[in-house]
Amino acid sequence: MTKTKLIFSAIVSLALFIGGIVLLALRIPFWGLFLGLPATQIGIILLIFSFDRLSQEEIEEELKNFKNGYKKTQS
Repeated sequence: MTKTKLIFSAIVSLALFIGGIVLLALRIPFWGLFLGLPATQIGIILLIFSFDRLSQEEIEEELKNFKNGYKKTQS
């Protein structure tokens, strides 16, 4: 995935998480729990996945650079 897509997915997941917390804080009798709890849970899960993808991409890039640098020094 490109970094813009990863940043966009992180923004969407943060919006879901914060929006769910706001809905829970508003104390709307039915809709606060009906929409707030799932939005918060989905936001947390999407945050975990998006930051995992972001860190995995960075690690793979660093590993690729390290391998290329190691091959160049041996030549």
